[in-house]
Amino acid sequence: MNYEERSNRKSNFKLIALQLEYGCTDFIDELCRNSGGRFVPDVAEDELDKVELANLQLRELSARGLLFAALEKALEDGEITSKEEDKIRQALSKHLAATQHSVEFAISLYKPQ
Repeated sequence: MNYEERSNRKSNFKLIALQLEYGCTDFIDELCRNSGGRFVPDVAEDELDKVELANLQLRELSARGLLFAALEKALEDGEITSKEEDKIRQALSKHLAATQHSVEFAISLYKPQ
């Protein structure tokens, strides 16, 4: 392992610590997206209730709206630039992750104990 790799490792640990402290997922979202996947948080068993499910579904709809807003804006001039494509793909990844999380939550909530 060279110096640059060790330096990046520390940066990654710092970024993960910041995410945990502030409750955001930007770093892991981007890391997963660049690896061909998406980050979907585990269902927190202690948060299983219908109110939280409704909140997750609202976030899912919001993510879908942002996806289609980005797509609509990109199509205004008849072509999609690489910068617009990246923004659309980021929004798509967030939408798919929000949908999967909402579905996983519903399954956990309504699964017989």
